[in-house]
Formats: sequence, structure tokens, C-alpha cells
Amino acid sequence: MEADKLRRIERDRLTWLVDRRVAEADAVHADDFVIVTPSGLSWTKAEYLGGIESGEIDYRRFEPISEIDVMLDGDVAVLRYRSAIEISVGGREPGDLEAWHLDCYRRSRPAGSSAGRRPPRSHKGALAPTSTASRRAPIRDKPPTSAADDHRSPSAGGCADA
Repeated sequence: MEADKLRRIERDRLTWLVDRRVAEADAVHADDFVIVTPSGLSWTKAEYLGGIESGEIDYRRFEPISEIDVMLDGDVAVLRYRSAIEISVGGREPGDLEAWHLDCYRRSRPAGSSAGRRPPRSHKGALAPTSTASRRAPIRDKPPTSAADDHRSPSAGGCADA
């Protein structure tokens, strides 16, 4: 089932971000990928993955803590879930947060389709992320820390082509 495949890709994507496996992450993020962080910043694919590769963005933990809901419609899918994140940005102390994610995936088209524009790379022909938006959620049983409130870290993946 395609929904299960998308859930697997999303879990793999989060693992690759934590493990700094940028080549694998690059392959599933569309060239026009944009992430909107809980603090409202937006980063391009190059800014986001470049920050991970350099260590400026250092995920220590990034995993779903709820079911990953998948809504499919033709060549587009939206994934919605809640995650737990431990992250350090810019050398700051790591901060913990929970966030809701809305990740958009779209199916890539073969070269020459879509008015002749070649789509971004994809993950084995599946739908892949192209944009993401997230919203911070309070951490249960733990008061917010200033690092978690201030670090302006990304907390969601984006839409990519597949």
C-alpha cells in the first residue's frame, strides 16, 4: 500500500537527518523543498541539508511519537504526525521539543513531462517530500526550556518528489 511506503520513507528520512546521511536525505527532498520551522523561519533545501551536513543543525533525536496519518490524492500526499525532537542549532545546548508536522509529498514525473521540466530527484519512484510546516507542541511532564523555546530549529520535513 502506498500509504505504508510513505510512512517508511518519512521514518527513513528522519533517521537520515539524525545520522547526517545527507546523500540519502538529498535524494528524497525535492529541489524546491522548503521547511518552515516552529519559530516561523523558512529554509531552502540547500540551507537545511547544508546545515545538517556542517553540524550547524544537529539532530540528536527526531522520531514520530504518534501515528503518521497519510492523505493521498492523485500525485499528492500529505503526512501529519507529532514528533519528539532533540536538537542543537549553532552550537547551543540541545533542546527538546514536540512538534506537529504537515509534510507534503508529490510524485515526480519522468523527464519531458510537466511542460518539459525535469522534476527533482526521487526515492525509487515513490511520492517524496516537497514542503513542510510544523507547529511546536508542549512537552508533556517537562517544563519548556529556554533552549527549546529559542533555538529556532527545524522541526519538520518538507515535500519532496517521488
